[in-house]
Amino acid sequence: MGIFIGTDEAGYGPNLGPLTITGTRWRVPDIACDLYDELGDAVCQTKAGSGIWIADSKSVYKPSGSIQALEENVLATIGFCFGTLPESWSQLIGILSPSLKTSDWQQQPWFNGNDPCIPICAKLNRIKEKLNRIKTVALKTEIRLDEVECVCLFPSQFNRAVSQDGNKATVLSRETLGIIRRLMGQHVTEETRIECDKHGGRSKYNALIQQWITENFVLIQAEGLEESRYQFEENGNSVTMRFGARGESFLPTALASMVSKYVREIWMSMWNDYWQIQIPGIRPTKGYPVDAKRFRSQIIAKCDELEIGESLFWRSR
Repeated sequence: MGIFIGTDEAGYGPNLGPLTITGTRWRVPDIACDLYDELGDAVCQTKAGSGIWIADSKSVYKPSGSIQALEENVLATIGFCFGTLPESWSQLIGILSPSLKTSDWQQQPWFNGNDPCIPICAKLNRIKEKLNRIKTVALKTEIRLDEVECVCLFPSQFNRAVSQDGNKATVLSRETLGIIRRLMGQHVTEETRIECDKHGGRSKYNALIQQWITENFVLIQAEGLEESRYQFEENGNSVTMRFGARGESFLPTALASMVSKYVREIWMSMWNDYWQIQIPGIRPTKGYPVDAKRFRSQIIAKCDELEIGESLFWRSR
């Protein structure tokens, strides 16, 4: 038996909306197995397949399109992991971010009295169909999705973290490795493989691993633009860590990418709904730098009227 852990983020570049970082932990019969092969009767890497579509979130969801495919496949895997399907935003965030204080998101006016029902647009019967299929296949293969954790850094929290750490790259790495440490647990009892999408342009992670993951000797196997690989032991069990471009080819990382995107997109939906009530006709935003500046300029007068401080919604980096 072995453990697979994958992490990825959404919202690293925007000025509006949260930075969401997700980790997924899978229990597998063989550390050398390929989950796409093992779960092939229930999981697919392309839209053409009939199972749960798990791939890079940029493939599953296009900003100009519907959230339906992303939602359908994310919720099926959440149901597989937790044995229940969330019916609202508050239930979703409670499942994925149990350490997040309710006040961290309820203090934001776009959440006030707004708790969207889930699924938003996906068909519940399709979600349950995919969920039942992966349950059946997983029983045969002895594969389990043990945990999915998503950290949401809303703008005010993000700004505090950047102020504390000095830059957003360090914030991303610290939060990601914190998720990994929690998913590993206090005692590593099996061989573990960890794969993460690269953190911006960073190529050296050894010091961060020794600060946040292990006090044991870390062997640097490779450090470069394409990938950085490390190996160490915990309780006599080998742990390998890889940070690579296109890390979503590893199913646990691909799922982390999709969950991060889904959580962020729901937040942005609530944000846009709020401002379309306050300023009818305002064009929605995804929060990326150029359009975020346009949006800020259109809401700033209303923010003064509503006494909404810019630090509550505008990210410093």
